[in-house]
Amino acid sequence: MAQPKLTKKQAQEAVDLVNKYGSIHRASIESGISRSAIKSRLDHAESRWGIAPDPTLRRTGRAETRGQHAAAESREWDEGTEGASLEIKTRQRITTKEEALAFADLDETKWRTKNIKIKSYEGFYKDEHGTGHVVPMWAISIIVEPVHPFDYEAQRQSFIEDMSRHAPKYRAPARVRKKLKAEYMLEVSIPDIHVGKLAWRDETGESYDLDIVRRVYGDAVDKLVSNALGAYPIGKILFPMGNDLLHVDTPTNTTARGTPQDVAARHFHAYREARLMIIEQIDKLREIAPVEVLVVPGNHDETRTLFLGDAVQCWYRNDKHVEVRNEPKQRKYVRHGNTLLGFTHGDDEKHGDLESIMIRECAEFFGECTWREWHLGHYHKRKITKYVAGDTHGGTMVRIIPSLSATDKWHYDNGYVKGPKGAEAFVWSKTGFEAIFNYTPPAGLYEAVGEPA
Repeated sequence: MAQPKLTKKQAQEAVDLVNKYGSIHRASIESGISRSAIKSRLDHAESRWGIAPDPTLRRTGRAETRGQHAAAESREWDEGTEGASLEIKTRQRITTKEEALAFADLDETKWRTKNIKIKSYEGFYKDEHGTGHVVPMWAISIIVEPVHPFDYEAQRQSFIEDMSRHAPKYRAPARVRKKLKAEYMLEVSIPDIHVGKLAWRDETGESYDLDIVRRVYGDAVDKLVSNALGAYPIGKILFPMGNDLLHVDTPTNTTARGTPQDVAARHFHAYREARLMIIEQIDKLREIAPVEVLVVPGNHDETRTLFLGDAVQCWYRNDKHVEVRNEPKQRKYVRHGNTLLGFTHGDDEKHGDLESIMIRECAEFFGECTWREWHLGHYHKRKITKYVAGDTHGGTMVRIIPSLSATDKWHYDNGYVKGPKGAEAFVWSKTGFEAIFNYTPPAGLYEAVGEPA
């Protein structure tokens, strides 16, 4: 989805949303536009066209009073994936739960009340003449849960059933029919692609949307595979997917742990584009050699990656040349001859513990394999570390694989601008590491459609 320059109409819409709902936070919930996007549009609206929300509204969303804030009335709504909370401060006398619920005016078709707390206190303010006043105040705290919570397991089973019924039947590729020897395995490793992330060039220096991510991802796979095939007779392809393949995990556009994100598309739209993108690449890879797809959950897409893995697994259920491994484990292992590879996103485990974790979880293979590596994502940079435990020989390599994802506004504003973008592919023989191929994306791939160069 292209992100052209902000128009006056879009700026006015952001101002109208804040005026209508009283706060940026509430306007974000009701409109589906991220808070940071609304804030950015308000900044542009004021600086470029001189239009701004009602000045009695603070940008945090609380009402401004003409005296001290100790007696200010406010209303704060905080919504997450498992429920929501409402904090109210008012001068209206509220003494019972029934009065509190009536004053809160919650949508009872969507929310079920779990807990209500009411307390009274004294607030102080000064009027326009500087005279102090003490007024009675009431604080209301309400915790609610969804009447109809999102059923992830039911959604997952629905995907599996639908995809299984419509799984296409694939003909064995010509190269596979020649019964290639599996001496050399090619690993195409592209973590942290963040499908659905939004970046606008005017804010961050580069753009990122659904069109860009699909273009960059496809170009990386094509170039890496072409370079490897020019040097080695590949008999098997290992294709890790996940590792923050999707930018958000929930319909409210947050990560698996509830952190809000700027998004370039609706929840299901981004999911569908990610599925089509992955299937497009696997279809190309299976023409070269049998493919093992390894689903690795990330911290942004812990649940949706497993859903996507189910969808891909069902899609290729009639294709014996594509194996999809989607077991719900955070860490996964692949053995190729004397090589043992471990895969995890890398945000939870201490990297110095990964060798001992591999020993415990793959005791049989660890002793038999002379080349051992962990491949991680998460950090959007390239790094290699070798850990040697006191009673092991040779040690275990930990590689952090770089990312092709652009920098969003929050990371840009806070100075979290990582090193050069990239992707990597590895060639493994039965005896160990053979070669690494690097991909650096051309800058032109990050231009949105219709965006001036």
